[in-house]
Amino acid sequence: MITRNAVFAAKKLKGVIARGVGYDHVDVKTPTEKREYVTNTLGANAVSVAEFAFSRMICAARTILRLNSRLRASV
Repeated sequence: MITRNAVFAAKKLKGVIARGVGYDHVDVKTPTEKREYVTNTLGANAVSVAEFAFSRMICAARTILRLNSRLRASV
């Protein structure tokens, strides 16, 4: 969690970039008081998530995981 103490302890802090979508783990009020920006990485991993979801759908449709388990058990 990025707290008030952490913000004031960082003397050269220019801004806070929250990893992910929300600001739940950042005390947004404190950096704003110090005239520092607060932003997040909204959508930065959207393509990777879509690719992963699509690959899982293909695996499920073609029962790849079950067939892979069978193949490994037979060796």
